[in-house]
Amino acid sequence: MRNLKLILLLFCSIQICIGQIQEDEFKNLKTLNLKGNVKSITETSYNAKKSGDSYIKTTPGWQNSWKKNNQQNFDLYGNLIEQLYFENSKQIINEYFKYENNRLIEINALYANRFFTYDDLGRILTEKLIDKKPKTITTGKENILIKRETNFNYYYSENSKLIKKIESDLSGNQISIQNYKYDENDNLVYEEEKYSGRKEWRNYSYNKENLLTRTEWKDDEFGFIEVTTMIYNNKDKISEHWTNYEEGIIEGFVDYKYERGNEILTKESDAEGKIENIENISYKYDKFDNWINKTIILKNKVYIIERQINYY
Repeated sequence: MRNLKLILLLFCSIQICIGQIQEDEFKNLKTLNLKGNVKSITETSYNAKKSGDSYIKTTPGWQNSWKKNNQQNFDLYGNLIEQLYFENSKQIINEYFKYENNRLIEINALYANRFFTYDDLGRILTEKLIDKKPKTITTGKENILIKRETNFNYYYSENSKLIKKIESDLSGNQISIQNYKYDENDNLVYEEEKYSGRKEWRNYSYNKENLLTRTEWKDDEFGFIEVTTMIYNNKDKISEHWTNYEEGIIEGFVDYKYERGNEILTKESDAEGKIENIENISYKYDKFDNWINKTIILKNKVYIIERQINYY
């Protein structure tokens, strides 16, 4: 069930916008919970076993087969500019992010290319998407057979809030329209996406500190798709409860706990509340408070992820 959530987050088309670029695309030191002037991060994962009171590495391996050893490179502004993936020490994927005047203008990813233009106020005007995503994704190395190109036009309110985004095909025919609404504090509280014959939308709630506390994702066929609630200690998120629905009926839950912005516990439960899986996660940190060693403890498996972080 947790993999389902990850897939939904990666490929759903409606995301909270950061600087008018979707959250899963706009990656920098802040959104990746990194401190200091990071230049690059290399992550390597291993299977592990218990040895006395601790755990030691055994053989290379990731918890999820679609994850790979990787390297992320950042510019002096903290923007992610390159993402490399490796298999058996051989580079297999190179994703890059191109900027102009510190604005993201191009994303060249495994399954999509995106190109952005801006107005004089620094707002996105247009976006071109070349979608190379196959119908099914299992290994991350599928052959790309079909490319679908679409264009987006962005529209803003007088106070520069994104209020509408229209998606069209190459012939100019409208595919979808997305609308956005905000509260008096300029928090995004509602967004919807309308296609021919269907609609889905999200509602957002915030606390007095304008921190997001609840997200509801619905469609016009089954109602609820997902509900997520968050709890904070001061301004630090300490827990998250995710409810997944299948055709409007609760399918299960995932509970997360966080510390220093990092996930330290994941608990998956079925619709009756029976626990299906628990992950306990611990970290070792460097002097900048970035984790450099991550141990994931499951019922029958243990993984250790090592990070090598270079700073400017």
